[in-house]
Amino acid sequence: MSGAKKIYAALVFLGLVLVYGSVGYAVLEHVDPMTAVYMTVITISTVGYSEIVPLDPAGRMFTITLIFSGLACTTLLTVSLVAFFVEGEFRLLFQQAWTKSRISRMKNHFIICGLGQAGRSVLAEFMAVKADCVVVEKSPAVIEEIMKLYPGLIALAGDATTDEMLAEAGVEKARGLIAATESDSDNLLITLTARSMNPKIVITARVIRTENYNKLRVAGANHVVMPNAIGGARMASTLLRPEVVGFLDVMMRSTGETLRMEQASIPKGSPSAGKTLQEMEIPKKTGMIVLAIKRASGQYTFNPTSNERLEPGDVLIVVAPAEKMPVLQDVILGRA
Repeated sequence: MSGAKKIYAALVFLGLVLVYGSVGYAVLEHVDPMTAVYMTVITISTVGYSEIVPLDPAGRMFTITLIFSGLACTTLLTVSLVAFFVEGEFRLLFQQAWTKSRISRMKNHFIICGLGQAGRSVLAEFMAVKADCVVVEKSPAVIEEIMKLYPGLIALAGDATTDEMLAEAGVEKARGLIAATESDSDNLLITLTARSMNPKIVITARVIRTENYNKLRVAGANHVVMPNAIGGARMASTLLRPEVVGFLDVMMRSTGETLRMEQASIPKGSPSAGKTLQEMEIPKKTGMIVLAIKRASGQYTFNPTSNERLEPGDVLIVVAPAEKMPVLQDVILGRA
Protein backbone atom coordinates (compact mmCIF):
# COMPACT_ATOMS: atom_id res chain seq x y z
CA MET A 1 0.00 0.00 0.00
CA SER A 2 1.35 3.41 -0.95
CA GLY A 3 1.99 6.11 1.64
CA ALA A 4 -0.95 8.20 0.43
CA LYS A 5 -3.32 5.23 0.79
CA LYS A 6 -1.98 4.52 4.28
CA ILE A 7 -2.71 8.12 5.31
CA TYR A 8 -6.20 7.83 3.84
CA ALA A 9 -6.79 4.56 5.74
CA ALA A 10 -5.54 6.15 9.00
CA LEU A 11 -7.90 9.11 8.54
CA VAL A 12 -10.83 6.75 7.91
CA PHE A 13 -9.87 4.83 11.05
CA LEU A 14 -9.77 8.11 13.00
CA GLY A 15 -13.23 9.02 11.75
CA LEU A 16 -14.59 5.65 12.83
CA VAL A 17 -13.05 6.08 16.30
CA LEU A 18 -14.69 9.51 16.63
CA VAL A 19 -18.07 8.07 15.66
CA TYR A 20 -17.56 5.10 18.00
CA GLY A 21 -16.68 7.34 20.96
CA SER A 22 -19.40 9.91 20.35
CA VAL A 23 -22.16 7.33 20.01
CA GLY A 24 -20.84 5.38 23.00
CA TYR A 25 -20.84 8.38 25.36
CA ALA A 26 -24.22 9.54 24.12
CA VAL A 27 -25.77 6.13 24.80
CA LEU A 28 -23.94 5.16 28.01
CA GLU A 29 -23.77 8.56 29.75
CA HIS A 30 -26.88 10.15 28.23
CA VAL A 31 -25.08 13.37 27.16
CA ASP A 32 -25.91 15.65 24.23
CA PRO A 33 -24.09 15.06 20.87
CA MET A 34 -21.72 18.04 21.24
CA THR A 35 -20.63 16.94 24.70
CA ALA A 36 -20.20 13.38 23.44
CA VAL A 37 -17.93 14.54 20.61
CA TYR A 38 -15.94 16.76 23.01
CA MET A 39 -15.45 13.90 25.48
CA THR A 40 -14.30 11.65 22.64
CA VAL A 41 -11.75 14.16 21.35
CA ILE A 42 -10.17 14.89 24.76
CA THR A 43 -10.05 11.15 25.47
CA ILE A 44 -8.34 9.95 22.29
CA SER A 45 -5.99 12.96 22.28
CA THR A 46 -4.97 12.18 25.91
CA VAL A 47 -4.87 15.89 26.84
CA GLY A 48 -5.63 15.07 30.51
CA TYR A 49 -8.74 17.17 31.11
CA SER A 50 -11.05 16.09 33.89
CA GLU A 51 -14.22 14.16 33.13
CA ILE A 52 -17.07 16.30 31.88
CA VAL A 53 -19.65 14.09 33.56
CA PRO A 54 -19.12 11.45 36.31
CA LEU A 55 -18.55 8.07 34.64
CA ASP A 56 -20.13 4.87 35.89
CA PRO A 57 -18.18 1.55 35.62
CA ALA A 58 -19.53 0.89 32.13
CA GLY A 59 -18.50 4.37 31.02
CA ARG A 60 -15.00 3.90 32.41
CA MET A 61 -14.57 0.54 30.63
CA PHE A 62 -15.76 2.18 27.44
CA THR A 63 -13.27 5.02 27.95
CA ILE A 64 -10.42 2.50 28.31
CA THR A 65 -11.30 0.91 24.97
CA LEU A 66 -11.58 4.36 23.42
CA ILE A 67 -8.13 5.39 24.71
CA PHE A 68 -6.48 2.30 23.22
CA SER A 69 -8.34 2.82 19.93
CA GLY A 70 -7.25 6.45 19.85
CA LEU A 71 -3.63 5.56 20.58
CA ALA A 72 -3.63 2.98 17.79
CA CYS A 73 -5.19 5.47 15.40
CA THR A 74 -2.80 8.33 16.16
CA THR A 75 0.20 5.98 15.98
CA LEU A 76 -0.90 4.69 12.58
CA LEU A 77 -1.47 8.22 11.30
CA THR A 78 1.91 9.44 12.60
CA VAL A 79 3.79 6.51 11.09
CA SER A 80 1.99 6.97 7.73
CA LEU A 81 2.80 10.68 7.62
CA VAL A 82 6.47 10.09 8.45
CA ALA A 83 6.73 7.37 5.81
CA PHE A 84 5.00 9.59 3.26
CA PHE A 85 7.63 12.30 3.62
CA VAL A 86 10.71 10.22 4.38
CA GLU A 87 10.21 7.60 1.64
CA GLY A 88 9.94 10.31 -1.01
CA GLU A 89 6.32 9.87 -2.06
CA PHE A 90 5.61 13.51 -1.29
CA ARG A 91 8.51 14.49 -3.53
CA LEU A 92 7.23 12.13 -6.23
CA LEU A 93 3.72 13.59 -6.10
CA PHE A 94 5.15 17.11 -6.21
CA GLN A 95 7.33 16.15 -9.18
CA GLN A 96 4.35 14.64 -11.02
CA ALA A 97 2.31 17.80 -10.47
CA TRP A 98 5.24 19.92 -11.67
CA THR A 99 5.63 17.70 -14.75
CA LYS A 100 1.93 18.00 -15.64
CA SER A 101 2.18 21.76 -15.25
CA ARG A 102 5.15 21.89 -17.66
CA ILE A 103 3.38 19.73 -20.23
CA SER A 104 0.23 21.86 -20.05
CA ARG A 105 2.30 24.86 -21.18
CA MET A 106 3.96 23.02 -24.07
CA LYS A 107 2.90 23.02 -27.71
CA ASN A 108 4.50 21.85 -30.96
CA HIS A 109 6.61 19.44 -28.93
CA PHE A 110 7.52 15.82 -29.66
CA ILE A 111 6.44 12.66 -27.84
CA ILE A 112 8.70 9.59 -27.65
CA CYS A 113 6.89 6.37 -26.76
CA GLY A 114 9.22 3.64 -25.53
CA LEU A 115 12.80 3.81 -24.30
CA GLY A 116 14.30 0.69 -25.81
CA GLN A 117 17.45 0.97 -27.91
CA ALA A 118 15.60 2.75 -30.71
CA GLY A 119 13.81 5.11 -28.34
CA ARG A 120 17.02 6.01 -26.55
CA SER A 121 18.72 6.81 -29.85
CA VAL A 122 15.81 9.07 -30.78
CA LEU A 123 15.98 10.76 -27.39
CA ALA A 124 19.73 11.34 -27.69
CA GLU A 125 19.19 13.10 -31.02
CA PHE A 126 16.41 15.27 -29.63
CA MET A 127 18.55 16.20 -26.66
CA ALA A 128 21.47 17.04 -28.95
CA VAL A 129 19.39 19.58 -30.85
CA LYS A 130 17.55 20.75 -27.69
CA ALA A 131 14.11 19.86 -29.04
CA ASP A 132 11.17 20.00 -26.65
CA CYS A 133 9.99 16.47 -26.00
CA VAL A 134 8.04 14.28 -23.59
CA VAL A 135 8.95 10.64 -22.99
CA VAL A 136 6.39 7.94 -22.16
CA GLU A 137 7.80 4.65 -20.84
CA LYS A 138 6.16 1.76 -18.98
CA SER A 139 9.08 0.99 -16.69
CA PRO A 140 9.69 3.44 -13.80
CA ALA A 141 13.18 1.93 -13.41
CA VAL A 142 14.05 2.84 -17.02
CA ILE A 143 12.76 6.37 -16.48
CA GLU A 144 14.84 6.72 -13.32
CA GLU A 145 17.90 5.57 -15.26
CA ILE A 146 17.33 7.94 -18.19
CA MET A 147 16.63 10.89 -15.87
CA LYS A 148 20.18 10.53 -14.54
CA LEU A 149 21.45 11.15 -18.08
CA TYR A 150 19.01 13.99 -18.84
CA PRO A 151 17.99 15.63 -15.53
CA GLY A 152 15.66 18.16 -17.14
CA LEU A 153 13.78 15.60 -19.21
CA ILE A 154 9.99 15.41 -18.96
CA ALA A 155 9.21 11.71 -18.54
CA LEU A 156 5.94 9.92 -17.74
CA ALA A 157 5.65 6.36 -16.45
CA GLY A 158 2.71 4.61 -18.08
CA ASP A 159 1.24 2.78 -21.06
CA ALA A 160 1.47 4.92 -24.20
CA THR A 161 -1.26 2.87 -25.92
CA THR A 162 -3.95 4.45 -23.73
CA ASP A 163 -5.84 7.65 -24.44
CA GLU A 164 -5.21 8.89 -20.92
CA MET A 165 -1.43 8.63 -21.09
CA LEU A 166 -1.17 10.26 -24.52
CA ALA A 167 -3.47 13.04 -23.35
CA GLU A 168 -1.25 13.53 -20.31
CA ALA A 169 1.75 13.78 -22.66
CA GLY A 170 -0.02 16.59 -24.54
CA VAL A 171 -0.66 14.73 -27.80
CA GLU A 172 -3.41 17.15 -28.84
CA LYS A 173 -0.88 20.02 -28.98
CA ALA A 174 2.16 17.99 -30.05
CA ARG A 175 3.96 18.46 -33.34
CA GLY A 176 5.14 14.89 -33.73
CA LEU A 177 5.19 11.46 -32.11
CA ILE A 178 7.67 8.58 -32.25
CA ALA A 179 6.22 5.11 -31.62
CA ALA A 180 9.42 3.25 -30.74
CA THR A 181 8.33 0.43 -28.44
CA GLU A 182 9.66 -3.11 -28.88
CA SER A 183 6.23 -4.36 -30.02
CA ASP A 184 4.70 -3.81 -33.46
CA SER A 185 1.21 -4.24 -32.00
CA ASP A 186 1.87 -1.55 -29.38
CA ASN A 187 3.26 0.80 -32.01
CA LEU A 188 0.19 0.14 -34.15
CA LEU A 189 -2.17 0.94 -31.26
CA ILE A 190 -0.18 4.06 -30.32
CA THR A 191 -0.40 5.24 -33.92
CA LEU A 192 -4.16 4.67 -34.10
CA THR A 193 -4.76 6.39 -30.76
CA ALA A 194 -2.54 9.39 -31.48
CA ARG A 195 -4.03 9.88 -34.95
CA SER A 196 -7.57 9.84 -33.56
CA MET A 197 -6.66 12.40 -30.89
CA ASN A 198 -4.69 14.72 -33.18
CA PRO A 199 -5.33 14.38 -36.95
CA LYS A 200 -2.53 16.85 -37.76
CA ILE A 201 0.28 15.24 -35.74
CA VAL A 202 3.22 13.76 -37.66
CA ILE A 203 3.77 10.14 -36.57
CA THR A 204 6.89 8.07 -37.10
CA ALA A 205 6.54 4.43 -36.12
CA ARG A 206 9.09 1.69 -35.67
CA VAL A 207 8.31 -1.68 -37.24
CA ILE A 208 10.14 -4.99 -36.76
CA ARG A 209 8.21 -7.41 -38.99
CA THR A 210 8.01 -6.51 -42.68
CA GLU A 211 4.38 -7.65 -42.98
CA ASN A 212 3.34 -4.97 -40.49
CA TYR A 213 4.74 -2.08 -42.53
CA ASN A 214 1.54 -1.38 -44.49
CA LYS A 215 -0.61 -1.83 -41.38
CA LEU A 216 1.16 1.05 -39.68
CA ARG A 217 0.78 3.25 -42.76
CA VAL A 218 -2.94 2.47 -42.93
CA ALA A 219 -3.23 3.16 -39.18
CA GLY A 220 -2.01 6.70 -39.77
CA ALA A 221 1.79 6.69 -39.50
CA ASN A 222 3.37 9.32 -41.77
CA HIS A 223 6.69 7.50 -41.67
CA VAL A 224 7.47 3.85 -40.89
CA VAL A 225 11.06 2.93 -40.09
CA MET A 226 12.59 -0.57 -40.12
CA PRO A 227 15.74 -0.40 -37.95
CA ASN A 228 16.87 -3.86 -39.04
CA ALA A 229 16.79 -2.89 -42.72
CA ILE A 230 18.53 0.42 -42.02
CA GLY A 231 21.13 -1.33 -39.88
CA GLY A 232 21.83 -3.85 -42.64
CA ALA A 233 22.25 -1.13 -45.24
CA ARG A 234 24.61 0.74 -42.93
CA MET A 235 26.71 -2.37 -42.32
CA ALA A 236 27.07 -2.83 -46.07
CA SER A 237 27.96 0.85 -46.49
CA THR A 238 30.82 0.60 -43.98
CA LEU A 239 32.51 -1.69 -46.52
CA LEU A 240 31.29 -0.22 -49.79
CA ARG A 241 31.61 3.50 -48.92
CA PRO A 242 33.42 3.78 -45.57
CA GLU A 243 34.40 7.44 -45.95
CA VAL A 244 30.79 8.48 -46.48
CA VAL A 245 29.75 6.57 -43.36
CA GLY A 246 32.64 8.14 -41.47
CA PHE A 247 31.55 11.61 -42.53
CA LEU A 248 27.97 10.97 -41.41
CA ASP A 249 29.24 9.67 -38.07
CA VAL A 250 31.27 12.82 -37.52
CA MET A 251 28.35 14.99 -38.55
CA MET A 252 25.85 13.24 -36.28
CA ARG A 253 28.08 12.54 -33.28
CA SER A 254 30.37 15.52 -33.14
CA THR A 255 30.99 16.64 -29.56
CA GLY A 256 31.80 20.19 -30.66
CA GLU A 257 29.55 21.92 -33.16
CA THR A 258 26.70 19.48 -33.76
CA LEU A 259 26.19 19.34 -37.51
CA ARG A 260 22.82 18.17 -38.75
CA MET A 261 20.85 17.95 -41.93
CA GLU A 262 18.18 20.52 -41.18
CA GLN A 263 15.19 21.90 -43.05
CA ALA A 264 13.64 25.34 -43.39
CA SER A 265 10.40 26.21 -45.17
CA ILE A 266 9.65 29.22 -47.36
CA PRO A 267 6.32 30.50 -46.00
CA LYS A 268 3.71 32.41 -47.94
CA GLY A 269 4.40 36.13 -47.91
CA SER A 270 8.11 35.62 -47.21
CA PRO A 271 10.40 38.17 -48.89
CA SER A 272 12.51 35.20 -49.98
CA ALA A 273 9.75 33.89 -52.24
CA GLY A 274 10.67 34.59 -55.85
CA LYS A 275 14.38 35.06 -55.09
CA THR A 276 17.19 32.84 -56.35
CA LEU A 277 19.69 31.13 -54.07
CA GLN A 278 22.32 33.53 -55.38
CA GLU A 279 20.21 36.51 -54.30
CA MET A 280 19.61 35.04 -50.85
CA GLU A 281 23.36 34.47 -50.23
CA ILE A 282 22.71 31.70 -47.72
CA PRO A 283 26.32 30.36 -47.57
CA LYS A 284 27.70 33.88 -47.14
CA LYS A 285 25.21 34.97 -44.46
CA THR A 286 24.89 31.71 -42.53
CA GLY A 287 27.81 29.45 -43.48
CA MET A 288 25.31 26.73 -44.41
CA ILE A 289 25.37 24.43 -47.41
CA VAL A 290 22.14 23.93 -49.37
CA LEU A 291 21.97 20.26 -50.37
CA ALA A 292 18.52 20.15 -51.93
CA ILE A 293 15.20 21.89 -52.36
CA LYS A 294 11.93 20.06 -51.87
CA ARG A 295 9.39 21.76 -54.06
CA ALA A 296 5.81 22.34 -52.98
CA SER A 297 4.85 19.69 -55.58
CA GLY A 298 6.88 17.09 -53.65
CA GLN A 299 9.74 16.86 -56.14
CA TYR A 300 13.36 17.28 -55.02
CA THR A 301 16.06 19.36 -56.68
CA PHE A 302 19.40 17.97 -55.55
CA ASN A 303 22.58 20.05 -55.49
CA PRO A 304 20.68 23.15 -56.67
CA THR A 305 22.48 25.79 -58.67
CA SER A 306 22.60 29.43 -57.61
CA ASN A 307 19.97 30.22 -60.25
CA GLU A 308 17.30 28.07 -58.60
CA ARG A 309 14.35 30.26 -57.69
CA LEU A 310 12.46 29.67 -54.44
CA GLU A 311 8.68 29.64 -54.20
CA PRO A 312 6.25 29.57 -51.24
CA GLY A 313 5.98 26.04 -49.84
CA ASP A 314 9.51 25.05 -50.85
CA VAL A 315 11.70 23.45 -48.20
CA LEU A 316 15.46 23.96 -48.05
CA ILE A 317 17.56 20.96 -46.97
CA VAL A 318 20.82 22.25 -45.48
CA VAL A 319 23.84 21.06 -43.52
CA ALA A 320 24.33 23.26 -40.50
CA PRO A 321 24.91 23.36 -36.76
CA ALA A 322 21.45 23.06 -35.21
CA GLU A 323 21.99 26.13 -33.06
CA LYS A 324 22.44 28.32 -36.18
CA MET A 325 19.02 27.52 -37.64
CA PRO A 326 17.52 30.77 -36.27
CA VAL A 327 20.02 32.66 -38.46
CA LEU A 328 18.65 30.90 -41.56
CA GLN A 329 15.12 31.72 -40.46
CA ASP A 330 16.11 35.38 -40.24
CA VAL A 331 17.48 35.24 -43.79
CA ILE A 332 14.29 33.61 -45.10
CA LEU A 333 12.10 36.20 -43.38
CA GLY A 334 14.28 39.09 -44.60
CA ARG A 335 15.58 40.01 -41.16
CA ALA A 336 19.24 39.45 -42.10
